[in-house]
Amino acid sequence: MFRLSERWMLDVRHTENQRTNMDRKAWILAGACGLVLVYCTARAACLSMTHDESTTVLMFASRPWGQILANEPPSANNHLLNTLLVKLFMLGGLNKVWIRLPNLLGALVYLFFAFRFIQGKGGSLANQVLGFALLVFNPYLLEFFSLARGYGLSLGFLIGSLYFIHRYTLEEQPGTLAWSALLAVLGCYSNLTLLNYFVGLWGAANLFLLFRKGGFQWGQWVVANGLLLFFALLLFALLYAPVRANQEAGAFYFGGETGFFSDTFTSLVSHFIAERRYLGKHTVPILAWAGGLLMGLAVGHQLLNWAQRRHFESGAFYSVLLILMALSTVVQHQWLGTPYLTGRTALLFYPVSALLLWEFFRRRPDWIQWVLAALLAGNMAMAANLSQSQDWWYDRYTESVTRYVASRRQGEEHIRFGANWLFVPTISFYRKAWGIDFFIGPNMDREVPTGKYFDYYYLHQDDAGKLHPDYELEQKFGAYSLMKLPPEKKEPPEEE
Repeated sequence: MFRLSERWMLDVRHTENQRTNMDRKAWILAGACGLVLVYCTARAACLSMTHDESTTVLMFASRPWGQILANEPPSANNHLLNTLLVKLFMLGGLNKVWIRLPNLLGALVYLFFAFRFIQGKGGSLANQVLGFALLVFNPYLLEFFSLARGYGLSLGFLIGSLYFIHRYTLEEQPGTLAWSALLAVLGCYSNLTLLNYFVGLWGAANLFLLFRKGGFQWGQWVVANGLLLFFALLLFALLYAPVRANQEAGAFYFGGETGFFSDTFTSLVSHFIAERRYLGKHTVPILAWAGGLLMGLAVGHQLLNWAQRRHFESGAFYSVLLILMALSTVVQHQWLGTPYLTGRTALLFYPVSALLLWEFFRRRPDWIQWVLAALLAGNMAMAANLSQSQDWWYDRYTESVTRYVASRRQGEEHIRFGANWLFVPTISFYRKAWGIDFFIGPNMDREVPTGKYFDYYYLHQDDAGKLHPDYELEQKFGAYSLMKLPPEKKEPPEEE
């Protein structure tokens, strides 16, 4: 009797220790999620509006709801669900944080499902930290949770879809498959590039049904494909008109023409390290080849396990999904001439790749996982900033320049404000948001004007010499110059 009581007490203590460890890991992960969300919020508050964000607000979100839905005028800049939400939030005013809030909510969704993934998988603290680092510590991915573009929303829906399809492979409940497909549809409606994910999801789900542990079942296959077909038809109804409009207008022009590895994969590596030269001038190709070999090893390892065990487990699922997504882009390029996805359009591959690598490293020693997590955290710390984005670096000072020029007004005069075309959408946004009615301009100047029309002109410092010699440097903004025409050198306005 005494021995039974002692054994029961030991079991209770062991269970309590396990629960304490689980709570400790959960709190660590929750705290890390909170810090990342604070970082994304701070960027949304600090960064100047950017070219594409401002274009979304001025050219698309300002239009009637029906024109947004139909993608009129056609443009790949119109990320449909994002534009609709921006229009909705614009009812509260043209505040940049308010406009960026849909994608901040996308960050919340992304972090929530990353947390659920990691908690559900269990494992050591090293493994959970590595999972978090792989899924979250991509500085380029995090940028889009702070910008009013559809990428942040689509990534949030993407990881949610991945979470539910993972649940489906464990529980085989139609409801979890429906949730996965619904979130995939919302992701596609946020950004069209996720159509490649939807295609891959359908194919990988069918392979799972064919090779499930309990054997193939016709009834389950019919239900699953019926659900996927329903959501595919819903997606077709939502996207047929907008996609056709873009195709007819030739709006799908952003991307590469060389190949999947050289365009898609290499661009993701380059943006992941924010183009830092950790290994000299050949850093990107070295890391791209190393990363490609690692991904190939991970895919091969998981597919070999599938072949040996005859069970379609998580690692094999992510491997097949990744292969089908890549094949989808290759087929589109070969048959339709669609460019290979690069940079921000290729981000849909990242969460799937992160999950695959996490599966690959789960059975490796803890010290290897700690080292890899530390490297990812170090790269994140090097790239973190509250001043600019990688894709729209040139808009770093546009908000400050616009505020400065507006403050130069004297009396009731109008200010003729010119700028290179890259800055015009953002200047126009702030002109509208701040109610600046005394600006004349800016124009969409592709070439630097040689006359003396503008009172102020903003451009890259290397082009400042192309202006009329009467212009003088007013103030430097990093590598950009605000030039001013002295009042005494202004030409009288032309008589009408």
